[in-house]
Amino acid sequence: MITSILPHHCRRHVVGRASLSTLASCDNVLIKRHDDREHFVTTLTLNNPQKYNVLSSAMIDALQLQLDDIAKNDSLSVVVIAATGKAFSAGHDLKEIHSHQTNEETVELFQKCCKLMISVNKLPQPVIAQVQGVATAAGCQLGKFLYSWSMISYFIVVIQNISHTCYVQLLPVI
Repeated sequence: MITSILPHHCRRHVVGRASLSTLASCDNVLIKRHDDREHFVTTLTLNNPQKYNVLSSAMIDALQLQLDDIAKNDSLSVVVIAATGKAFSAGHDLKEIHSHQTNEETVELFQKCCKLMISVNKLPQPVIAQVQGVATAAGCQLGKFLYSWSMISYFIVVIQNISHTCYVQLLPVI
């Protein structure tokens, strides 16, 4: 079974679920979900390769919705987070952040991202990150954050071929 999160203009009557025909008619599916019921595995695939799978507000919302649904599903044993394109994730969408009119909008985005990372840690299923290509900033931070919680959350990172990771820490200037 495949489900997806679609942008508003591509949604039909059921939000968060789509048939294969709906997926084929919309290029803007941010998260593709494939549930392999035979092997009890679900794969969430970040699908915005043109923007290197940036963690935009919409991508975070889509991923959060899927994780909330997976957390309630006792029939799934493992979660794989993968990505399409050259990059696993380039981190936050800087254009989106710079377009914010107020600091509150940026704070809200970071709070959503924090909630997302905590949700992955609290999943009852083990999580495997299938990292291909580049993972930078918040895209890499997700793996770093989860790695620090690995005793609790059973998070595994699988790096394919030659991947590059980069984590930038911004410190306040005094």
